[in-house]
Amino acid sequence: MLRPCFPRFSRECEVADPQNHSVLEAIVHNEWEVGNLVDWWSDGCFWSGRIVAILDNNKVRVDLPKPPIGEGLSYHVDRKELRPTLLWSIESGWSVPLGENKGNFRPCVHLSIPLKIGTGQSLHGNIPGSKIYSA
Repeated sequence: MLRPCFPRFSRECEVADPQNHSVLEAIVHNEWEVGNLVDWWSDGCFWSGRIVAILDNNKVRVDLPKPPIGEGLSYHVDRKELRPTLLWSIESGWSVPLGENKGNFRPCVHLSIPLKIGTGQSLHGNIPGSKIYSA
């Protein structure tokens, strides 16, 4: 099975009516903060890391995981090149990384999950870090 496309994401301040949608959506808690887990678009792919400093209105510093998981380097990144980190598994679908209490971790997103009309069942299962709305 191939992993599905990353869900659409938007900021809380941009969501007019979170209960009036028909697809899984990642809702970002407005501004990026130190401790947020993010994916950064560079060199044709996404790199996962953690925001460790806010540099100015447009830039943040992102640290990538240390070896052997990552390369362990830091980068100055434009905020518009970021998206929230989400996990994906065959069993649960998309989920918010939870329970990682190492260092300065702060979840920056929740998933807004529509229900199948008239069934009361989620289209995407029981996903940690999510809010379920009826469609």
